[in-house]
Formats: sequence, structure tokens, C-alpha cells
Amino acid sequence: MDQVRLSLTQAFVLPYVHVLNATSAFAVCVKYLSKPIVCCPGLDYCVLADARSILVAQKLKLLKTKLCIRVSGCVNACSQHHVFDVGVVGINKSEAEAYQVLIGGCARAGKLARIASRAVQPHKIVGTVYRCHTLTRLLAKDQFECAYACHTRVRISFAKLT
Repeated sequence: MDQVRLSLTQAFVLPYVHVLNATSAFAVCVKYLSKPIVCCPGLDYCVLADARSILVAQKLKLLKTKLCIRVSGCVNACSQHHVFDVGVVGINKSEAEAYQVLIGGCARAGKLARIASRAVQPHKIVGTVYRCHTLTRLLAKDQFECAYACHTRVRISFAKLT
């Protein structure tokens, strides 16, 4: 039974690995551990997309944040940006690429992220997400509080992130 499944967090699920083979299966899978930043192909490879997502994800990777960030090139939500700590979704604003930033989503709790910033220009997206990261880190109760719990507890207002 050679099945591999992907979970919502892009983690592998191997439902039929025998317990005797678990160590060797883990050794193979450790090379493919889930990354904190996941993106869809975006405008580079998808005709439905409104904005580029691969380049944005590469720039966001430089932030070295522990927040789970998902970048989608359009509202089809291939990366499931609406149920993670920070979601970035490409939009078409007056025939130009722009991005919305969403915060505070949690798939486990069944909570959708809320819009933190609308129509952010491509050159400002890294700064906007960095401000989300900084505020979340500063407002967290302790180092173990997840971003969703922090956002729910504090009800962060990101009205002036851009």
C-alpha cells in the first residue's frame, strides 16, 4: 500500500507504514519537512492568478520568522492563506499587482484570518508582514503562545500596517 497524503499544513501522512519501518521512513521524510512559508505557483505559472507569489515567498523567507505564512496568487486560495498565521493573497488593483495581508487564521480552531491590510504594493509586502511578525512577537504572553491565541487575546488592530 504505497500511499502518501498531504495534510492541511503540507505535512506528509504515511498511513500504511509498518512500525518496524518507521525509523527508515522518517529518515527519508526528514528531508521534506514542512516549511513555515508555502506558496502557490502564482502569476508565473497559473492563468488564474492576479499576482506573483513565488518571488514574494522568496523575499518573505528572508524574514526568518516562526509564523506560518501562506502566499496565494489569487483568491482561489491554493496555499490556503485564510487559515494560517499570516496569509498574503494577490489581487488586481487597477490593472496592477497588489496584495492583501490576512492575520490570525487557524485551521485547527476553524477560524478564518481577517484582513489586516488591503492593496499593499509589491515593494511594501515584506515590511508589512515584518510588522505583523514584530507585533505578534511583542504582544505574545510568552514564547509558547501561538499567533492565533495572541491575536484572539489581544484583538490586534493592524489598521496602519502599510
